[in-house]
Amino acid sequence: SLEYLYVGKAVENWGYDNFYDSAKLTKIKVHKDNKDFFTYKGGFYGKRRERNVLLYFFGSRKNVKIKKGTQGIDSFAFKDTKAQNVTIPKSVDNMGSAVFYNAQNLKSVKFAKKIQLKYLGWDYVSYYYGWCRYSKPKFQNMAMFYNCKKLKSVSFPESLVATEGVVFENCKKLKTVH
Repeated sequence: SLEYLYVGKAVENWGYDNFYDSAKLTKIKVHKDNKDFFTYKGGFYGKRRERNVLLYFFGSRKNVKIKKGTQGIDSFAFKDTKAQNVTIPKSVDNMGSAVFYNAQNLKSVKFAKKIQLKYLGWDYVSYYYGWCRYSKPKFQNMAMFYNCKKLKSVSFPESLVATEGVVFENCKKLKTVH
């Protein structure tokens, strides 16, 4: 039932999957002197292992452009979002598990040209250790695009090396994947 989050000046670390059941969270404010976290156009961003990461999208925008310079997108970042179209900048090279989980209004995800995205899923394991584990995710329904009922097509970038085991579970209108 969390609706509002205030991140104080001294907060310097943020765990994983903290917003899993936070569909009502619509306002996040970060202390102006906090050097590790900030909000930008409905997104909550922060540092994780010296990398800029979109931790959670809490906004009501239908067309979302992730901030340039963002290097990663956290698991469940767009869970239950109302976003319809998401543009991912070329700086993103890794995305966590189930980023678009239950994003029922999602129609498209556009990857920037020349993006060097290598891995989709498994919470950055592949990025930090240089390999991708091919095992079933811990939770059921962990698909990257689980229950994205309006998603019709996705074109992944040429740089993609591996994805998590399940990607499009319950995407009934999906016709094309490149």
